Amino acid sequence: MTRQKQRKIVFQLIYALNYQGLESRDFLLEEFYRQQLLEEHIPYIDHSFLGVCENWDAIGALIEPALTRWSIKRLSAVCLAILRLAVYEIKFNPEIPDRVAINEAIELAKEFGDEDSGSFVHGVLSAIAQ
Repeated sequence: MTRQKQRKIVFQLIYALNYQGLESRDFLLEEFYRQQLLEEHIPYIDHSFLGVCENWDAIGALIEPALTRWSIKRLSAVCLAILRLAVYEIKFNPEIPDRVAINEAIELAKEFGDEDSGSFVHGVLSAIAQ
């Protein structure tokens, strides 16, 4: 499974957390593996998803000031999930270059968001990466 596909799965798991809450993280992860009939866990998925969960508040604190004239509460669940994953990769995962995290987030925003999501995500992440 490609890293891009793995990242998309992590995004979807984070998106689900917006509705089910952080306390459902272990259930969501195990349910994903059960539904996919995967016997072995995929390290990138586990590490990234659990890393976002463990740094949830810190990630939110990094996103909020980068939102010009916006608040986290006003963001769509799609954009917020994408931003959470990308900020985790930028600030907490040194193995992922910033430009890769930003470019992958833009692609996710183009696929799952509205027509302005890609440029919005790019602007927010560029501010955070600096």
